[in-house]
Amino acid sequence: IGTGKTVFGYNEMWAGESGFSSLRSAVEDNYRFSDNECRTVFAAYMNYNVADGLGYFNTPGVLLTDAVMFALGASHLELGEHMLGKEYFPNSNLVMKPELQKALVHYYDFLVGYENLLRDGGSFDDLAVTSVNSDYKLTSWPPQTGKLTTLTKKVGNRQVVHVFNFIKADSTSWRDIDGTMPEPDLLESVVIDIPTQGTVTRVWMATPDHNGGALEELTFKEGAGKVRVSIPHLKYWDMIVLEY
Repeated sequence: IGTGKTVFGYNEMWAGESGFSSLRSAVEDNYRFSDNECRTVFAAYMNYNVADGLGYFNTPGVLLTDAVMFALGASHLELGEHMLGKEYFPNSNLVMKPELQKALVHYYDFLVGYENLLRDGGSFDDLAVTSVNSDYKLTSWPPQTGKLTTLTKKVGNRQVVHVFNFIKADSTSWRDIDGTMPEPDLLESVVIDIPTQGTVTRVWMATPDHNGGALEELTFKEGAGKVRVSIPHLKYWDMIVLEY
């Protein structure tokens, strides 16, 4: 990377880079070494220990990892004749349950449909988003178990706020190496305050977890340098967009 000849950054991630925070570090390194030109493809094998025997991929682990990768502007080398659980690609010990097959269609449609916000430039700005709901603890990046986590990015005249549901997560490792990541609860009416710079004209959200990723308009209250928004539903990942 950095030669001007690399079309994309290819990162094969292993135990030494098993945290969700390592995914962002790899993406930012690829941007930095390529003058913000190279997007990232992760070769990252899910449920690695489980793939030693026959079984199923763990749907929550796969979806949470894809959510973070896609929000970071990366893609995931995970599908071929079957989903990959090992670096030895012919290994087909694990299969996808129907629910995972269906969900992945929505996730990849979402990645393509909103590529201008997910992959078309912009810069991470780490806004201090806060939760108004006492029941839902929220932290800015990096993720913590037991909390919601935000990842924020400025793209042109739009502020993007990704919200991930780590409340029931059993680790902050993208590998879900033993296939134990629990399915998150569906949360409703999650109220957050987002710092602003300027006058917000529109707020909307989209998620691959609901209604095929269709855009949903949100009402908001603006004042004191922030916008208050009520997120109607959150499963794995919501993308909130403020337009100035």
